[in-house]
Amino acid sequence: MWTNSNIILLILAVCFVLLLVVALLPSSASQKEVIYKERNSGRVITEQVAAAFWMQWLYHNPVGEFGLYAVVKRRWLSRMMGYYMDSKWSAARIPNFVKENGIDISESQKQDFKSFNDFFTRRLMKEARPIDSMQHSIVSPADGKVLVYPSVAQSSFIIKGHRFDVHSFLQDSSLSAVFSDGAMAVIRLAPTDYHRFHSPLEAQVKTQKVIDGACYSVSPIALRAKPDLFCLNERSYH
Repeated sequence: MWTNSNIILLILAVCFVLLLVVALLPSSASQKEVIYKERNSGRVITEQVAAAFWMQWLYHNPVGEFGLYAVVKRRWLSRMMGYYMDSKWSAARIPNFVKENGIDISESQKQDFKSFNDFFTRRLMKEARPIDSMQHSIVSPADGKVLVYPSVAQSSFIIKGHRFDVHSFLQDSSLSAVFSDGAMAVIRLAPTDYHRFHSPLEAQVKTQKVIDGACYSVSPIALRAKPDLFCLNERSYH
């Protein structure tokens, strides 16, 4: 004899099994390779995306996406991880991280770090990144993979079906009007890259604006799922 409690337990068990099946299903998007050209050598390289399996699961699996929206993209989680990375206990992760990713630590101004974030935000020696002294030169402001869009005009600038809106990105009417037909360079820093950025030309910083938003990853896998995340993420400009 089936009682109400037995029926409820059966329904819960079926729901759990279905949820487990969905969680283990292959992601809805194929795992395309991320390819870039190394400017110094001209070599075409396949990038090893950090935590590729989990990125694919979070951004392309229904159960993973639920976790992404409920927890992972939240600012509090990012802040909590930041507190850990600032702690002395996180320093134990540095040696393996350097070895696994082939990071040249000899470029750093110092070799001993108090925490992982102390290592992550390390300063490099001046000779590690020579600055072109020519008057009209524009230097790269950061290490990373570069993608250039010649024009962000609203009539033509569309990323995978999503129109990029300068005003939504900057949230400043007067400033967005200045750059409405400008070019845009996206420099994506991987976790293994030097994580400081510099002015591309001689300038003076007069103001800074911080725009609240989510904390989505900007890995290639995340960008395929959310091409408009540049306008969704927390960001700032100078």
